[in-house]
Amino acid sequence: MMLWNFGYWGYIAFVVTFGALFAAPVALRHPNVGQRVMFFVMAAWCFLPKGVYIDLPGLPPIVKEELMCLFLLLGLAIHHRGRLKGARFMRGADLLFLVMILNEFMAYRTNPEPIVWGPVVLPALTLTDALYAMFEDLFVMIVPFFLGRAALRVRRDASASMLIIAQAGMIYIPLIFFELRMSPVVHEMVYGYTWFSDFLQSIRSGGWRPNVFMGHGLVLGMMWVLVMMSTALLYRMGRRKLWRVPLVPLLVFLAITMVLIKAKAAMVMGFALTAMVLWAKPTTMVRTSGVVGILLFAYPILHFTDSFPQEELQNALSWFGKERVESMQFRFDQETLLSARARERLWFGWGGYGRERLYDDYTGDSLSVQDGHWIIIFGIKGLVGFVAHFGLWAWPLFATWARFKNLRDPRDRLLVATLALMLAAIVFNMVPNGSTAVMPAFIGGGLIALTRTLPLQARRERLDKANQDRPMSGGAPPANPSNPHRPQVAGG
Repeated sequence: MMLWNFGYWGYIAFVVTFGALFAAPVALRHPNVGQRVMFFVMAAWCFLPKGVYIDLPGLPPIVKEELMCLFLLLGLAIHHRGRLKGARFMRGADLLFLVMILNEFMAYRTNPEPIVWGPVVLPALTLTDALYAMFEDLFVMIVPFFLGRAALRVRRDASASMLIIAQAGMIYIPLIFFELRMSPVVHEMVYGYTWFSDFLQSIRSGGWRPNVFMGHGLVLGMMWVLVMMSTALLYRMGRRKLWRVPLVPLLVFLAITMVLIKAKAAMVMGFALTAMVLWAKPTTMVRTSGVVGILLFAYPILHFTDSFPQEELQNALSWFGKERVESMQFRFDQETLLSARARERLWFGWGGYGRERLYDDYTGDSLSVQDGHWIIIFGIKGLVGFVAHFGLWAWPLFATWARFKNLRDPRDRLLVATLALMLAAIVFNMVPNGSTAVMPAFIGGGLIALTRTLPLQARRERLDKANQDRPMSGGAPPANPSNPHRPQVAGG
């Protein structure tokens, strides 16, 4: 078991990855914690080499986003312990972590037999497999969620995070246009290796679909949705330029780039949500994100009860072209087969080793294509695991909906509503597509914290302003700067 495969990843990827990881805790000495944390989270997601992971004995592979979250937590523990204490671990949504742990143990208990598909033998689950899955939940869900709750706690943290996302998009613009002309080769040119295995997926509409450092054009499309939303929020909050570029022309250019990325679902989502950020009431934005949280659980229920309006959805999407409709039909067919397989281990799932998939009885070849994150989680972890994982993303949406009335400052309402829409967009996209779970967990943790701390911050600001504006009564002497409880006396 190798810690680092130099023959595949190369020395450049090694130096860049570990340089960023070790720089992260040092950078957190700066008081603007939220900005620094979001900077390194976005750097790991959008710029570090794809496919990099650390493989330690007895633990699941830890990929770059998860590694960055661990190093950032270390930095907070060194420089900002008060933030970790204020995050109050194992409160509220954290109880779902206990459900995840219980689910992994029960999956091990309910899958004691190997599975034979022709020449393929899938092993039975052991206690070691359960522990392995528990650590995987820790790195993928728990650590990013807690990091977000510790890092995004005041208004400055949230606003600086939006600025970081918009700036990342500006850096990406020339890289995207380079790949539109030259094909998706930026990752290989910088790090020396190609990540994606199916190059044909980068050919769309007679041209190239860019990937840059995201690994897939669909993931880049989702990232671009966040870029458009954050730029729109900056404009609505009064900012007019970003790196000397006027925001109105920049927004138009971002929209054109969204079309050229050729991720049609992300394009529709990006245009709709950017319009909401620009013009909708914050209350409407929060309610919309809450409805998305409900749909996360409604979709599997409708799917299992054969109540999902599949034909109506395909008819609605027919204007995208026959190819998109056939792709959607293929996904629905695969989900139907995989969900039937998942119902055989309904509560706790099939566990690892690909036991949740379907195989040819004679050749042992896999017959399953798992696109949607929901069907992957449902097959591996069952109903209980699905509720725990997707519940951790939906909980912040519901909590924001419930606590939004406590936010009185217009800036706070816009920031929280936009973050909620971002989280809703990411998790909604994870129903048909697989993606990293680190980013939604991080944003969800931040939402949980901000909906609690921003009302307190606004109240303190109002009290401070009232104290400053209060007139001096009775000609009382000014306070002594060295001792505010003792009047200042001339000559001493």
